[in-house]
Amino acid sequence: MYPEFAYPMRKEIVPIWAAALLAALVPIAVILLMQIRVRSFWDVNNGVIGLLYGLICAAVFQVFVKWLIGGLRPHFLDVCKPDVSKIANSADNLSFKGFRQLYFDREVCTGDENEINDSLESMPSGHTTAAFAGFVYLYLYLNAKLKVFSDYHPAMWKLVAIYAPILGAVLIGGALAGMLGVIIAIPVTTC
Repeated sequence: MYPEFAYPMRKEIVPIWAAALLAALVPIAVILLMQIRVRSFWDVNNGVIGLLYGLICAAVFQVFVKWLIGGLRPHFLDVCKPDVSKIANSADNLSFKGFRQLYFDREVCTGDENEINDSLESMPSGHTTAAFAGFVYLYLYLNAKLKVFSDYHPAMWKLVAIYAPILGAVLIGGALAGMLGVIIAIPVTTC
């Protein structure tokens, strides 16, 4: 097979449960801390419920897009462990697929079925979806409470406070950049 396309399966730097927990608990903690200034149960209730709605909607969207589009993860060939002898031997009556019948079904794979299913759903990232849902909500919440953009010259600490959640979401999404770099590097190596 093509070794330049086969990358080993790596452990996640930030597990999905940790990304989801950070995307929920950090905004809730900040909403509760803002109550020192706001002092409103209505604000806490609406802030937390709005955050949970945002996280749930983002998760549903992400799952549906994964099912509809999916895509191969960079470690697909490592997980699939294709049996080259099946491909070379045309007597196995494999079902050829796609453009010019160059592709095969997962019947050539000999790896674990759960890992194969997971490696077929790479896009969009669950980590990044959860992080951006929670932290962009926090960004909007802080902007509404601190009224940063209603002032022509906001204080620097307010700007830092509202953009810190966006930086957090980018860093969680960037933790997968090693894998994304592999995907981006594939066309470069084939040229």
